[in-house]
Amino acid sequence: MKRWVPVLAVVAGLALSACGSDDKDSATATSTTAATGATPTSQAYTGNPDSRFCQVASDVSQRFANLGVALQGTADGLRSAISGLKTVVDDAKASAPPALKGDVDALANAFNQFSDQVQAANYEPKAAAAAVAKLGTADVQTAGGHLQAYGQQVCGIGTPSSTP
Repeated sequence: MKRWVPVLAVVAGLALSACGSDDKDSATATSTTAATGATPTSQAYTGNPDSRFCQVASDVSQRFANLGVALQGTADGLRSAISGLKTVVDDAKASAPPALKGDVDALANAFNQFSDQVQAANYEPKAAAAAVAKLGTADVQTAGGHLQAYGQQVCGIGTPSSTP
């Protein structure tokens, strides 16, 4: 897999794995993995696993999992994928809990920068790699780590019990 695909997942912020979990009440401190390029965190989060943010985070996660295919496909496919992601990224910003507001905003801004650059290149999938490479900053990775930890601890996204 190309290096820029997991970086993009972090840019999305909602660098959460694509699977949900049955154990949604877990809010213990967890060290996130760097598999998505996120900076590991041991922050402990609490919240409502049935919240709008957890629902949106799951949707974002699934859409970003599919973005890798769009990045290797056609301009029309990439345009469609980014359009759908803009909607859910905006939903994530609107529904972010206070503990994540700054992180979600930072990652949404990074995603919007990426989107603008790809749009300027007429949604050429190969141009996306160059656009993503510019977004792998420490701040983006840290924010992605916080969101990944929240997703695991509160929403149950990407927890070990969620793997089939």
